[in-house]
Amino acid sequence: MPERQQQLAHLEFLGDATQFAPQMHALIPKCPLLENFSQPEVLLLAHFMQVYRAAAGAEVIREGDGGDFMLMLLEGRIEVHKRDRWNTQQLLAADVDVNAELNMHRPSRGGNSGRFADRQLGTGCTALYRATEAGDMEVIRTLLARGANPNINDMGFTPFLVAAGVTPGAGGGGVAPNITLLDLMIQHGANVNTQVTGTRSYSMRISYSPPPDKEGTSALHGAVQAGRTDLVRYLLEKGATPELLDANGKRPIDLLDIGAAGVGAGGARDRGGAPAPGAAGPNVAGRGAGGRGGGAGGAVNPATAAEIRALLRDAASKK
Repeated sequence: MPERQQQLAHLEFLGDATQFAPQMHALIPKCPLLENFSQPEVLLLAHFMQVYRAAAGAEVIREGDGGDFMLMLLEGRIEVHKRDRWNTQQLLAADVDVNAELNMHRPSRGGNSGRFADRQLGTGCTALYRATEAGDMEVIRTLLARGANPNINDMGFTPFLVAAGVTPGAGGGGVAPNITLLDLMIQHGANVNTQVTGTRSYSMRISYSPPPDKEGTSALHGAVQAGRTDLVRYLLEKGATPELLDANGKRPIDLLDIGAAGVGAGGARDRGGAPAPGAAGPNVAGRGAGGRGGGAGGAVNPATAAEIRALLRDAASKK
């Protein structure tokens, strides 16, 4: 048996780990380090390990302590703290639910100001959603590593949709689409075909007052509306469905046709025959996944529209 670790001298010593070999073997599905160990091999390993019991609230080891050894938690729970860049201790793991959601709608009818002005602080809002809105990659990585779900619906929108540029605000808003962030979310189970859902319900119409008209919009719909050829190509490569319909029955490719029709009409004009302020002219590029759920957020220039149309048709032909 190896010598007892001096760093653990303040804990109750229970002997070598052979008596706990079955519990160690049961950890295999949760511990990649042991994934190729058979039960006899785990028993052999247990001869070289020691078991300690820690009282509730006891500190086991401290960051920065000397020593070179591994700890395995067989029973109970443990809190893991680490100091951040400002030397402030931060809680990393304590069986907290990283997918905790706000579960009440914010007040409306005169209560939409001050701290209630943020419409997304309502049912379904999660820490991951807020971190995605802020573009905080450090927090996003930490939450995803701890099991945060990028598919939870927050007032109609998910963290993945926000990362792809589909946000509640008119004209998109939020962070610009970030391929690194999208990759990270897909690696952690994000649904590339998720759609804006629930914004036309009675309660949602009251809470949003008025709600964003983006029901059924997917990341691919948003990328097409924005004229983002690179994002369209990326999403198709990741399995986005080019035939997916939004709530108005429009496929992503149909939004290009709507935009082209608007440009062909020359946009809205005032009585002098000039384009009205804010109207989309022939050279106006898309600006995010805005506009109506079945409409365009701005006209996409013809060359870009042709390239996107070719990508969508090619992808549809392979389905």
